[in-house]
Amino acid sequence: MGKVTVLPMAKNAISMLNELLQAGKIANYVFSEDGMSGTQHQPIFVIKAIVRSKGKIFTGTGKASKKNAAKAVAATAVLKKLGFNVEEISMPVSKSYTTEDTARSRLNRIHQQEGYPAPVYSDGPTSGPDHEPTFMVNVFFAGQEASGKGKTRKAAQEAAASALLELL
Repeated sequence: MGKVTVLPMAKNAISMLNELLQAGKIANYVFSEDGMSGTQHQPIFVIKAIVRSKGKIFTGTGKASKKNAAKAVAATAVLKKLGFNVEEISMPVSKSYTTEDTARSRLNRIHQQEGYPAPVYSDGPTSGPDHEPTFMVNVFFAGQEASGKGKTRKAAQEAAASALLELL
């Protein structure tokens, strides 16, 4: 594969594709919907990023409950195939003020050490009374998907990450 280029941290995968196109480093790119799964109320969009560079075609696929998130995952996957270090442009990881090893931190560690695209968390429906809501969060990582519920979004993310780790 040769030299690995590290992208600036402030960039996201889609804006980096735009910059590569403007700089003439890639000939063109498109996103196409490659199907949908899940339920009507919790759809999972599958988006394919297709890039033409130096006469070759590169593709990357992304899955998420929102089209924009699926596009970002697909763009990250195709940039990785083009030889870019995509760890620098992945979803930001919130700082944890605890020393315990959480399921979210374990997923992020797998992402960093094994080179998978970053986990993508998306909010599902909120249920329960206003004074005591229950949050639902979906997480997509390494071709797997899981959901979790909690009294806070952070707790729901942790539950989803834990469920996903059981699938790996």
